[in-house]
Amino acid sequence: MEQYKIKGGRRIEGSIDACGSKNAALPILAASILTGEECLIERCPAISDVNKMKYIIESIGGRIKEEDGGLLVDSSFLGSTEVPRDLMQSMRSSVFMAGPLISRLGRAEIYRPGGCRIGMRPIDMHISVFEAFGAKIRSEDEKIVCEAPPGGLKGAEIKLPFPSVGATENAVCTAVLAEGSTVIRGAACEPEIEDLATFLKSCGAEIEGAGSSVIKIKGVKRLSGTRHKVISDRIEGGTLMLAAAVTRGSLFLRGGVFAHMESFLMALSLCGCSVTVYNDGIEVKAQNRLSSLEKLATAPHPGFPTDMQPQMMAALATADGESRIEENIFENRFGAAKELNKMGAHIEIYGKNAIIKGVRCLEGKDTEASDLRGGAALVIAALAAEGESNVGGIKHIERGYSGLDERLRSLGADIERT
Repeated sequence: MEQYKIKGGRRIEGSIDACGSKNAALPILAASILTGEECLIERCPAISDVNKMKYIIESIGGRIKEEDGGLLVDSSFLGSTEVPRDLMQSMRSSVFMAGPLISRLGRAEIYRPGGCRIGMRPIDMHISVFEAFGAKIRSEDEKIVCEAPPGGLKGAEIKLPFPSVGATENAVCTAVLAEGSTVIRGAACEPEIEDLATFLKSCGAEIEGAGSSVIKIKGVKRLSGTRHKVISDRIEGGTLMLAAAVTRGSLFLRGGVFAHMESFLMALSLCGCSVTVYNDGIEVKAQNRLSSLEKLATAPHPGFPTDMQPQMMAALATADGESRIEENIFENRFGAAKELNKMGAHIEIYGKNAIIKGVRCLEGKDTEASDLRGGAALVIAALAAEGESNVGGIKHIERGYSGLDERLRSLGADIERT
């Protein structure tokens, strides 16, 4: 089993280019099959989740190759409507294929997706979205079959009970080729949804309001191929910023977008970090021990992102004073707390709240990542700790971070993959 061996105490400092966003690239790759033509998706991160999405598209007949620093997706011929069970159950984002398949081929055969064990994350809301467009849903053993009616999908009025990012993205992908107009109310407002809409509009879709809670879509007859550059990854960028903060270093994230990271950067500022925004990126400096936060609550965008909560918990473990984190998105997102406590952290979990009593220094220990963002939290803790740590389970980390060890090494970290 591979792991990261990290010797803590090295200051993280320097400048680095932002990576392309995992959470934008995956739905855009899935949406590319709506066109039936070639789409060049630039700045897709080199991570295992992107590779799995490539395999899914190739399994249904699409062809993908690397070209001009991006992925060229040719979906001119698709011979299957079934997402392979093993791939679907290894990655939550595989559910993004359902909407494009129903829209393009009139049918999608899917299984309940897998992914990190951070909560239930049922797909019932996705199914309700497809039914609103007129799709018929039935179960065949463990398979879920979604079929468009004989007359095709029709535009719909959709009210999401919760601003689910995935359900919003599937609704958008289903609506763009449906007959008539669609209004999605209670939509998620994440930057990745705006990026998906930007991609689809460059293909010829008619979409208004992406990035707000109300999205309006007028269905078109067909979409064409395009070239699109994925936005920067605000979660990967925030993780690197926290690595600099806990080691009292500095980082310039070239290509970081303030509007995408505002709530996180505000929290970082409250912790005592200096945050400076430039035209071409964002700089974070930390000269002293971090300050505690009285309360930090996760919320849908523009609130504090749940995908940054475990990393922030690791950083607050060494802050001056007591902090409280309230997790409002996923019920099992404090999984890293047990491993952090092994390193000397004082974290107590009460339902959806974590009480963190900061210690002056953590101790290097052997820990095991059990999910993507929790694994990143363990890396941050190891960078701040005294002595050597071995972080196992890095297959989870590499689902969302491209060459994390290499990128941290370029900033001064003593980290190697063993």
